[in-house]
Amino acid sequence: MWVLDLDGDDGESWLAGQEKTHGSLPLTPQVKTGRGRHLYFRLPQDPEIRNRVKVAPHVDIRSTGGLVVAPPSRHHSGADYRW
Repeated sequence: MWVLDLDGDDGESWLAGQEKTHGSLPLTPQVKTGRGRHLYFRLPQDPEIRNRVKVAPHVDIRSTGGLVVAPPSRHHSGADYRW
């Protein structure tokens, strides 16, 4: 799998712009994080999706070689990660 990691309003604004240009993302499992949300997707074989930090301000991709914190963990802010 790969995860689109969106933090705060900047991450959400970036995604809204991408969806306006390229169309909406499919429905997918999501996790509320301490600062935003993670969207989980099946990892395709082609094209390869690589782990990338800072795709845009407050937007990361977590894939092969990366990691995300999963529910029911607690963020350092005190907020719980939840589906």
